[in-house]
Amino acid sequence: MEALWLRKESNTRAVILFHAYTGTPADVRMLAQFLHRHDYAVYVPVFSGHGTPDVEDILASSPEAWYDDAKRAVDFVRGQGYHTVSAFGLSMGGIMATKLATEHLVEYAGTFCSPVSSGNPQLPGLFQSFMMYAKASYRNVGRPFDEAEMKEKAQTQLAHIQSFSSDVASHLDEVTGSFYIAQGEQDTLVDPESSLELKEGLINAQVELHWYEEAGHVITVSPVRKEFQETVLSFLNQQEWR
Repeated sequence: MEALWLRKESNTRAVILFHAYTGTPADVRMLAQFLHRHDYAVYVPVFSGHGTPDVEDILASSPEAWYDDAKRAVDFVRGQGYHTVSAFGLSMGGIMATKLATEHLVEYAGTFCSPVSSGNPQLPGLFQSFMMYAKASYRNVGRPFDEAEMKEKAQTQLAHIQSFSSDVASHLDEVTGSFYIAQGEQDTLVDPESSLELKEGLINAQVELHWYEEAGHVITVSPVRKEFQETVLSFLNQQEWR
């Protein structure tokens, strides 16, 4: 699957959107198109191992590889001539966007329903969702599904993601730019409290938190998506762009 790159000559402001664990650019395509209509260049890369029919491709990758993908995305956008870059991510993608902000690789950042938590966030909902995704993947590629083996693989990778997220959270005080957070109260894949903890950890940033009582995990395609899109646009419009 190819990355999504929306731009026109008049665009002077650039946004990178990262998709979720087991997701694709489709996770954030509507937001990307909305921002592009409002004069932003938008780049949506594909994380390693994602966008293929085989779940084993995801399991063969790692949070470190996905963060390398995130850094390459920033390099790509800056190479296109954009001096000010913002990065947002859904769920796991938000972990990557946050890490970019801790290392000052982007000027502005944000998360959508992301498990950025210093308490090694527990992700039972993501585990269950992954197992359903894995079973469907095996069925689609015509391989027999060994549930016990897949449980072990999934638990190992999710523990790796948890550890990576905890490390990112330990550096939140290094974020100094503006930061956007959106969280659905009905999120069953990630504990909504993680977003509140994220806000509390960003002690040196200017934080904007948007809480949606009726939204679930994939807020980008939820019934509140239009209201959500407007808040992302408003946040971006308030920033300084070079």
